[in-house]
Amino acid sequence: LWPSQVVAIPKINEGTPGARPNFLVKMPTSAGKTNIAELSILRFLMDFPQGSDKKCIYIAPFHALGSQVEAKLQKNFLPLGVGVSDLYGGFEISPADRFLFDQQRILVATPEKVDALFRYNPDFASQIGLIVIDEGHLIEESDRGLRFEMLIHRLVRRYANGGARLILASAVLGQTDSLVEWITGAANADGLQTSNFRPTRNYLGLLSWDGQTATRE
Repeated sequence: LWPSQVVAIPKINEGTPGARPNFLVKMPTSAGKTNIAELSILRFLMDFPQGSDKKCIYIAPFHALGSQVEAKLQKNFLPLGVGVSDLYGGFEISPADRFLFDQQRILVATPEKVDALFRYNPDFASQIGLIVIDEGHLIEESDRGLRFEMLIHRLVRRYANGGARLILASAVLGQTDSLVEWITGAANADGLQTSNFRPTRNYLGLLSWDGQTATRE
C-alpha cells in the first residue's frame, strides 16, 4: 500500500460491523482514493458475508468515471465471487435495474439513478450497508451540483442513526471542517483522512502557440 492508503486503514477498520463511522477522503489525483474505497468495500463484505442482503453503492457522478470504477471493481471482486453491476441513466427505474439491484452486491450508479432507487422503492434503503460517494467536490451551484448536494443530504439524514456507512472522496474539498461535521455528524478532524502523497512528480510548464507551432518551457 502507498503511504496515502496506509493513513486510512485504521479508519476503515474502526468500529464494529453495522456501526462503522462515516469518513471523508481528501487526497491528490492518483493518490489511491479508489483503492481506499475498495478496501472499505472489502471490509463491508467481511462484515456482511455471502448470504447477507446488504449491498454497497458506489456513486460516480459521471458515466465515464462509473465505467472505469466498475471495470476496476469487477477485476478485484469477481474472483471473490462478488458481482458488480452498473446502474446508469435518468430518473427512472427499469425492470433491468431492479434485477441488477436484486442480483448484485456491489452497484456503481450515477446520482440520478440512486435518487430514483430511493424514490421508487423506499425498501431499497434498508438493504444498503455502504455508500461511497466519489468526486465530492462537485457540490456546487449548478443545477446538477445542487441535485448532487440534495442527494447527499438525504442520504446523511436517512442514515444519521446508523444502518449504512457513508464515505465521501475527493481530490479537492473546501471548508473541510463543515463537510466533516456534515458527513460524520461530529466536529472531529479524525473524520477526514488526508495525505499529500503523490505517486508521480508534478511539473509546471508554459506552452506557447504562435498559430503554427508550439514551444514548451
